[in-house]
Amino acid sequence: MKKDISIISKTDHIIPNITITCVIIRFMDNKLEVLLQQSSEQNKDSKGFLGLPQNFIKKEETTMDAVQRLLYGNYSFEIGFLDQFRTFEKLDENSKQKGLTIGYCAFVRQKENELSESVLDSCKWTALDEIPSLLSSHDEILNCSLKYLNTLIKYEPVVFNLLPKKFTLLELMYLYEQILRVEIDKSNFRRKILSMNLLVELDEKQQEVSHRAAKFYGFDLMQYRKKKESGFSIDF
Repeated sequence: MKKDISIISKTDHIIPNITITCVIIRFMDNKLEVLLQQSSEQNKDSKGFLGLPQNFIKKEETTMDAVQRLLYGNYSFEIGFLDQFRTFEKLDENSKQKGLTIGYCAFVRQKENELSESVLDSCKWTALDEIPSLLSSHDEILNCSLKYLNTLIKYEPVVFNLLPKKFTLLELMYLYEQILRVEIDKSNFRRKILSMNLLVELDEKQQEVSHRAAKFYGFDLMQYRKKKESGFSIDF
């Protein structure tokens, strides 16, 4: 029997049994949110319909190329940080073949003046506290990425890739609370974060708010780089 040439042309250029899985995280309305993708079909052994965005890898590209191809064409957010954090074993829900998926973590922020919530095909933002059961192995990948973020924030200023370019101290504190999963004393946080001399106080305040308008701050990347040379770490 002759093989369908169209099927060969679609599969021969793909690396078999290896994919990339991308954990895309944003901070919106003082909550961490993860981008989840609707599965086109559900296997009887899978746990749910939702999973993390995935992509196959072409033979002529790197894993980072595959990630960028997955994210290409999205205009509602900008990527502040993107890194590979771990490789996972996976089991294909349909063929039952074992393979590997390479986990990438992306921290993004909503583009200024971008009102559209349109994101990747069949994807939606879900608050971290409201994550449902995910497709097989995706729970493990998500949990590992959150542990990675928890460790990373002590050594790199990645939290500022999740915040708007100008932010309040309260927004920054809420972000740390979401990542560390703890309640932080407001006075102690304010005193400690300002003592690090990493923030620039801006000549702007919140507008049209029902409470006392808070000052806006920005992150001083140059100051951080100077401090990092002496072994400085951001640790709460």
